[in-house]
Amino acid sequence: MQNSKILEMLDKGQTEELKSLLQDEIYANSLKSNPSAKKRYAAMKRYLKTISETRPILTKPCEVEFEDGKYSSFTNSYSLVLTKESCGEIPMCDEPDRYPDVTRLVHRAVNLEKVDFNKVLAEAKSKGYKYSKNAIHSNDYLMKYNDSYFRIGLVDITYGVLDEGEKINVYFNGKNRPITIENDLGIGIVLPIRTDGELEGSVIVEVKGDKYESETEI
Repeated sequence: MQNSKILEMLDKGQTEELKSLLQDEIYANSLKSNPSAKKRYAAMKRYLKTISETRPILTKPCEVEFEDGKYSSFTNSYSLVLTKESCGEIPMCDEPDRYPDVTRLVHRAVNLEKVDFNKVLAEAKSKGYKYSKNAIHSNDYLMKYNDSYFRIGLVDITYGVLDEGEKINVYFNGKNRPITIENDLGIGIVLPIRTDGELEGSVIVEVKGDKYESETEI
């Protein structure tokens, strides 16, 4: 943070806001030795900016229990992220009893593939995609996966919180149903759009995943 900004906030008596910003900056700087973690921390904050103030209970991540442990939940009603990573200095939900039961939304179909979403996003960017807050509501750029369509903006912010720089497991739960993505950091869910065949003007990035190969039954 620039010294001029600090002085400006002190002059305005915004000491608590300044303290919060400095704590967040200190935490972000502590992640410099782990650029991937720092990038994901920034993605958490970016995700929260997509949440409408009309749903105040969703504007902060909430600690939830799911299967093997505790996760921090982020949702904007169009996608969901459950991450095992620390939220650092991001304020957490202080009314967990009012937070929706998001864990019931997690489904893992038998149809499991691995997808490189970094390549998907790179292709979208090569075709003109640029993230903006409105991208999660726009059909300008869509990902086609198994005959279902997902907004690139939603894929971008959801995957960003879990991005390890590697292919991620993707469960296809059926046409026009949400996809579930998962790695060691956590789980994400992205809702599709219903097209009714009307996609004129949309830029489509078609994705074909790699079939998951494992010696164990899924």
